[in-house]
Amino acid sequence: MAFGTGTHASTSMCLLAIEELAGLLQNKNKLSFLDVGTGSGILAIAAVLMGIQKGIAIDIDYQAIQCATKNAAKNMVGKNIDFSTTPLKKISGDYPLVIANILPHTLIDMKEELYLRLQKDGYLVLSGILQTKADKVRAAFCDKLKFFKEIKKEEWSCLVFNKS
Repeated sequence: MAFGTGTHASTSMCLLAIEELAGLLQNKNKLSFLDVGTGSGILAIAAVLMGIQKGIAIDIDYQAIQCATKNAAKNMVGKNIDFSTTPLKKISGDYPLVIANILPHTLIDMKEELYLRLQKDGYLVLSGILQTKADKVRAAFCDKLKFFKEIKKEEWSCLVFNKS
């Protein structure tokens, strides 16, 4: 019903990035996240299971939110995640971890809103990016963020940035 089974390269790379960043954030006592375009909720669920205590997961698709809510309940983390169809522009606050596994042009279009939702010293994980588009996405985000790392799998890239 919604994107995100964990088998697609873009999702599995996000999971690797979240696992690494969860350890860094736990050491800093920064334990919340924002998952933009949550789909099935797999990344939000994984973030909680990896130790990031609470988060908000949004999607423009109401069916995806219903599916993600059920998946979180099945994984016993439903109380840790607020699922919503609230547009990114209307989400308040900032977060030490922001995740977005969406197409490159959409990521670039959302750049300012993603930046505004990221805490100082926070991490932005971007995926859903073909390697042929990674340089364009990196260039778009490097004007305000420090490039942290790139994870590659098959023809896909996951870009991680830091707001220092």
